[in-house]
Amino acid sequence: MTSEAIMPKSWMYDSRDATLIRSICAEHGALLRGRINIMSFLELAHAVFIKKIKYLPLLNYVHYDKEAAKQLLIDKFGWQDYGGKHYESIFTRFFQGYVLPLKYNIDKRKAYVSCAIMADQISREQAMKILDGPPMCESQIRIDRLYLLKKLRLSDKEFEDIMDAPNKSYFDYRNEGFIWGYRSGKSGVVMEKIRRFATKGV
Repeated sequence: MTSEAIMPKSWMYDSRDATLIRSICAEHGALLRGRINIMSFLELAHAVFIKKIKYLPLLNYVHYDKEAAKQLLIDKFGWQDYGGKHYESIFTRFFQGYVLPLKYNIDKRKAYVSCAIMADQISREQAMKILDGPPMCESQIRIDRLYLLKKLRLSDKEFEDIMDAPNKSYFDYRNEGFIWGYRSGKSGVVMEKIRRFATKGV
């Protein structure tokens, strides 16, 4: 709850939707076989209800102070702050710090600092100061862009074509949004039952 409790539904989607993943890969020619393991909704339900697998959202049950945790890592392990939430991954850093703000007008820092405010970790004034600056500096954008275009085997033009193309959402592909809680009506009822069962007694 301290770090990831607030996020508009239009800014996210559940990465466990196997139908959506397969639909995207089928349309764009990506090969999944042997490269990635996908747990379907039925497999998840089987794991929770039949195998009785439980999960514990640990940070919901303990006091978590982000800045104190960071300082502990620095003092005891020589950890170096990588500058932003999830920025330990080059791909995620570039996606959240450049692609999302520029292409989709989504700055996830707004959600992250909102969580911190509600958890009494920072003040609103501190949050506004964080948001005053850009998600990424220009020099880091250039470095990450070169790295990722090479990794993804994309030319500059191909990348710009992607950035300029009309935006899509999960609605544009086959999905199980009604199960995962991303549609109107009875959205999220099934997953809420699974969540409650999986955390019962832990």
